[in-house]
Amino acid sequence: MILTKLTVDNFRQFYGKHEISFATDATRNVTLIHAENGVGKTAILNSILWCLFEETTENFERPDEIRNHEAQKEGSKAYLVQLEFEHEKVEYRVVRGADAAGQKYFRAFKIVGGNNIGIEAPTAFVNSIIPKDMAHYFFFHGEGITNITSNVQHGGIREAIKDVLGFSLAEQAIEDLKSYKLRIGKEASQKTPNADFKTWETEREQYEVAEKGNKAELDNLKHGEKVYRREIEKLENELREAPRAKDHQEERDRLTEQLSRAMAELQEAKANEISLIPSFGWAVFGAKLAEESLEFIDESTLKGKIPSPYNEQLVKDLLEKRKCICERSLMPGTDEYKAIFRLLETAGNADLLNRILKARTAITRIEDRLEGVLPSLQSTSSYISKCNTNIRELEQKLAEVSERLKGISIKEINDKEEAYQRARSSLEQNIRKQAVIGSYLDEIAKNIEDVEAKIKRAMTLTPVLNRLNMKSEYVEKLICFISKYLANHEKKSRLMILQNINETLQLYSRKDYSVKMDENYGLHLVRIDGGIVAKSDGERLLLSLSFISALIWYAGVREKAEDDVLISGVVAPFVIDAPFGELDETYKETTASLLPKRARQVVLLLSSSHWKGTVDQAIRDRVGKEYVFISRKTVERGSKPLDELKIGKKIYQQSVYGADIDMTRIVEVG
Repeated sequence: MILTKLTVDNFRQFYGKHEISFATDATRNVTLIHAENGVGKTAILNSILWCLFEETTENFERPDEIRNHEAQKEGSKAYLVQLEFEHEKVEYRVVRGADAAGQKYFRAFKIVGGNNIGIEAPTAFVNSIIPKDMAHYFFFHGEGITNITSNVQHGGIREAIKDVLGFSLAEQAIEDLKSYKLRIGKEASQKTPNADFKTWETEREQYEVAEKGNKAELDNLKHGEKVYRREIEKLENELREAPRAKDHQEERDRLTEQLSRAMAELQEAKANEISLIPSFGWAVFGAKLAEESLEFIDESTLKGKIPSPYNEQLVKDLLEKRKCICERSLMPGTDEYKAIFRLLETAGNADLLNRILKARTAITRIEDRLEGVLPSLQSTSSYISKCNTNIRELEQKLAEVSERLKGISIKEINDKEEAYQRARSSLEQNIRKQAVIGSYLDEIAKNIEDVEAKIKRAMTLTPVLNRLNMKSEYVEKLICFISKYLANHEKKSRLMILQNINETLQLYSRKDYSVKMDENYGLHLVRIDGGIVAKSDGERLLLSLSFISALIWYAGVREKAEDDVLISGVVAPFVIDAPFGELDETYKETTASLLPKRARQVVLLLSSSHWKGTVDQAIRDRVGKEYVFISRKTVERGSKPLDELKIGKKIYQQSVYGADIDMTRIVEVG
């Protein structure tokens, strides 16, 4: 998908009809849009999302109020967004809006020879071009971009990879197959007089219902977690901007980062402690048995017996030759012969002694292994104790920061801190509930597995049930095949995306760091010595942008992928609002250089603070189209700023006062 033109008519700040033509050249592939805050950057980003999917970004306030306020006051009910784009060398147009009577509509057209040819099922058509699950990685609000990589607890990175891989249809197929398998079980229960079978089938159905309900509740909790995290981030930003609270909030940021690392180190230490079980557990549990066995072997096999090689064969040779080793005669029936013959009772057998020797060696290994248990356990326990102490100290320091913020004699700051603590408390409760439901779902899965085993055994008893059982087994094989297929591709894609991120950082990061992705999909900056780096705000944002650009790259790589399970990738534009907020000048420059190389088409919506200086220098040669949003206000200027913007040799006045109506006007630079 390559965007060619956007038309907005009475959409949010844009009164009347306005157009933006996008840069489509492969080299000069950047469309640059300048606008100060509140003028329409976010509205333009959301006009594209809304037109395609009737969705908006999370930071888009009052998403139900689409119609321009001035048009509404005039009594007009009509508004629209029209997006024109090219896909596989064919031009298309999609339009969403409301007519003069206020009736909403959504239409899609194929443009052939200048004529619009209507497309049936426009929603399905748009999803075939760019799947809805992938869209929010291409149309992005930059200030929220760090949520994907910093808050890995809610699975943001993993979900992003799955979305770009096109897992949605395959995962829906798994759910449909599970439902079909349940119907097979119901059919079987109707065809057997076995009362237990009906009971088992009822139990399975109850478990399935409980599983579905708990998964839905877990999804709601995960959504709530995102809401709490956004609220926390918003309050943190507001506290950072408050002069009296700024230093305290920055201290909390540092402590929170340290606490996050300490928690990760604690989890790693606990994992190491658990790993001691397979390493030493068998030796610990076998220690007493080994001690007793060794005593028994030594007592029974060595005491009072002829040692090897003076064993059974030696005694037999003496009796056969009828001569003792001292040259005395050994004649049958004599006391000497009988004494030597009795030695066979205690003589060692070579094979038996060899086996005993091996057993003794194995038991000795247990004793040797035990010598390493105590030092390893003490070292691990000491480190865990150290981690717990560090965590308690950090939590205490965080509590002290909160008390200092509450002690500031400014009500607004006090209110924000109290709201912050409420959000933190709600987030922690939410995460605990998720853990409880997760454990309950594991228990339900085990119960389903047990009852299905009973049903499966019962379904082999009659020909009719056996046929249904074969059908059920085939469905189960399909579920297993798809699940394994998804897991394998997820692992492969994870490695490719991680490699791309590292290649990006090698080119653009000023420090010699690499990126590591842990088993929970958390992204960490790592030093050469393997230590995890505490990320600055700029490094966190650069890492997030690198991750998103890697997703866009990978989606493009998979555009032509022929796959029976996964949805193909897509070449799509990268439309991003305010991407450079927390970056210093060096990182702004490197990021501005990165984005046009990673995406076929880039649309950047920037305020003057994001654009001036290094960004302009880094991206100027890639700009194919450029626009300035002019805010027209009915109020008089007074002491308000004109917000002048200099592009090249021309100065644009971004704020106009004393206008007839409040609106935003789009002016092309040129």
